[in-house]
Amino acid sequence: MTTKILKNETAAAATDAQEAARIAAQAAITKAITDQVKAITSAATARDDAFSAYEGKVKEASGARELAMLALSKAATKGDWSEDQIKLGLDSAIVAAFGNRHTETAANTLRSELRQAMNPACRAQVPHIIATAAAAWDAETKAIEADKSAATPLRDEYKRRHHMIVKHVRLAIPETKTVGRGDAKRTETTPAITFKSAADVVKHVAKAAAAKPVKSASDIAAEKVDAIIASVKALADEYKATETFAPIVSALAKVKAAELVKEPAARVSVQENAITVAPPAASEPIDAAAELDDVLALATQAAITAVKAAMAAK
Repeated sequence: MTTKILKNETAAAATDAQEAARIAAQAAITKAITDQVKAITSAATARDDAFSAYEGKVKEASGARELAMLALSKAATKGDWSEDQIKLGLDSAIVAAFGNRHTETAANTLRSELRQAMNPACRAQVPHIIATAAAAWDAETKAIEADKSAATPLRDEYKRRHHMIVKHVRLAIPETKTVGRGDAKRTETTPAITFKSAADVVKHVAKAAAAKPVKSASDIAAEKVDAIIASVKALADEYKATETFAPIVSALAKVKAAELVKEPAARVSVQENAITVAPPAASEPIDAAAELDDVLALATQAAITAVKAAMAAK
């Protein structure tokens, strides 16, 4: 009996030790991820009103993301972190960094980017992916500095270097999906793609761009405004204030219609909680493209005002 009790106690002690080791390992993983997330959010929030300073902070924030992707991919590879450990650590880190805003788009985007960088299927390749993409982007930068008319296939496709790196990390993860129905239902896997050199990166981007159908100005205008309308509607749903946001959605729809029928660009302005749209004076020169690009900022401003009004009414 005594021997049996001792064996049980020994087994229990071993189990407790294993659980303690698991908790300690998870705590270390969570801390490593949290440190990187905080570094990113600190760089992103250190903004200045001056445009040049703002641009510098944007680059700093993007650089912090790349450094975080690099550091976490290496740590996850070295520690052989499981997907469950990564998810738990990343969710804790995002909540710690964003607080009540942990479900917002910025938080979700960061969570997705870092999770992909730590994905077991590609994390060992992430340092190489970042290096080749950065080399290609920097080479294009030097080409532009030497010749303002130089081709810019990378900048034509991506606004920032970081966006390209995120896309290339995603390409390095095989994607499996189910297609078809009934007897024709089957599973298809898109193989991972990685690039050996900076030259290969440029070739791939240029080839992908050439394969894309050319969009008309109307198509581009429709996509822009549709994206803004979707964002505004999402805000309306989140704050349960559909009626409050209705004037904004209606005004944006008018802007879209004006663009699609190639009418003179509407004069857009924000008044209280709505965007107002009015045709310009006959003699007033309007840059249609610039006017449409301004709609996003105006819609955001109007949406914020509408949110404040909706919250104040509660």
